[in-house]
Amino acid sequence: MVQIDNHRFKIELSKDSFDKFQRLLNRLFTGISIKECKLILNGYNLIADVFGHFSTKFRIDLLTLFVDSDRNFSNAIDIMSEFPNSKYGLVITNENVPENEHDLILLPPLEKLSYTCRKRVGESVELDSLTSILLYLVLAHKDLSISNVDLKSDDLTQIFEIISSDERKRTVRLSAKPLIVKNWLNSCGLAYGTRAGVTIAEFTVLRTQRHDLGIGRQLDDCVLLRFRNCWIRFESSNLDDNPYRHAMLTSILGEREGNVMIGNGSECD
Repeated sequence: MVQIDNHRFKIELSKDSFDKFQRLLNRLFTGISIKECKLILNGYNLIADVFGHFSTKFRIDLLTLFVDSDRNFSNAIDIMSEFPNSKYGLVITNENVPENEHDLILLPPLEKLSYTCRKRVGESVELDSLTSILLYLVLAHKDLSISNVDLKSDDLTQIFEIISSDERKRTVRLSAKPLIVKNWLNSCGLAYGTRAGVTIAEFTVLRTQRHDLGIGRQLDDCVLLRFRNCWIRFESSNLDDNPYRHAMLTSILGEREGNVMIGNGSECD
């Protein structure tokens, strides 16, 4: 599947259909600029041919590849190696890819990376190894979206420091279980009822928003902080220590993941 802006083109994996698509491309004007081209990888040779032909016809600012298997993950790396002058994004749609998480360090620097950490029973050695990989990803790639994150507060602070000191405009989005997000908030010195304008250590509370769910039921919907040269936004967070109210909120909202956005450009709305 090839997507250009809001238009999708389906290419069957056969030489005849590819030749037809290529003839269509030959009829198009050259010199066209495409902001982002999205390709779902399901066959290296044809995809490489498509992109190779595209890159001679058009200027592609960003090629985003979608992969759901180890084979396609390897194919994506091969394509990036074959066309090293292009800018890439990678969306890994299967949490079990790559099978060996250390293979993530084989990726060249990306404009954006979307990845879901594998669910696991917490063995400290495995978690420490994954933490090292996640910190490497934050250092190596520009914009990231990582789900099912399990990081200690000190490791999260390292991410704040990395983004704060980076000269590039960057955004990192982390999704984690509510209890983990609450621990992160507590490590920043925040508690239920913390108001905007308060400075706690190196954190300044810029904004808090609460969602009223009814009598006695509130959710800290957004907490926006500043840390040095970056902003941090905690979404769908719950700082309430009242076990009854916490259980009630959980029954209403479910165990949905909380999101943490970290950036060094303009503050998010």
